[in-house]
Amino acid sequence: MSQEIQLDFSSDERARETMIEYIRENFSDVLGDRINLLDAPNGLELLHQEVRQMVREEGLSTEELIKVA
Repeated sequence: MSQEIQLDFSSDERARETMIEYIRENFSDVLGDRINLLDAPNGLELLHQEVRQMVREEGLSTEELIKVA
């Protein structure tokens, strides 16, 4: 079970770090190796594009999302 993450949006940079941490903790199973996109300086944007592509090509089932929630 994932630990609860303390959300910190005190600055743009801290908000990005918080979002990245949250995504890593909660969606790594669904994203697989794509999670490594978050290591890039523009990782959130890259991952967003990749997820949109995944949805178009493969679809994301509710079952997969519930599994990580």
